[in-house]
Amino acid sequence: MQANYHSLKKCLYQTTDKDFFHTVPFLYPERSAAVVAITLKEANRKKILGRLKEILNAFDLEIDPSAIYLVKDNRILKRSKRTRAGE
Repeated sequence: MQANYHSLKKCLYQTTDKDFFHTVPFLYPERSAAVVAITLKEANRKKILGRLKEILNAFDLEIDPSAIYLVKDNRILKRSKRTRAGE
């Protein structure tokens, strides 16, 4: 399934700060947009955009806008009100 980036009605917050994954749920429990923290060992624009495209294709961010994703080199962890981290 290919994501249609132009049809997204809401935005997402993208950061390279891993602490967002751990602190945002407690500081801002009610959010209207997903948070994506991309933490790669050798981060550059090409790798960050590649992983961002993967997460946009793998998850429907509009279904769970309160979700926070921690994107590593080989893993994606999701935290939301519906799931615990890593599920």
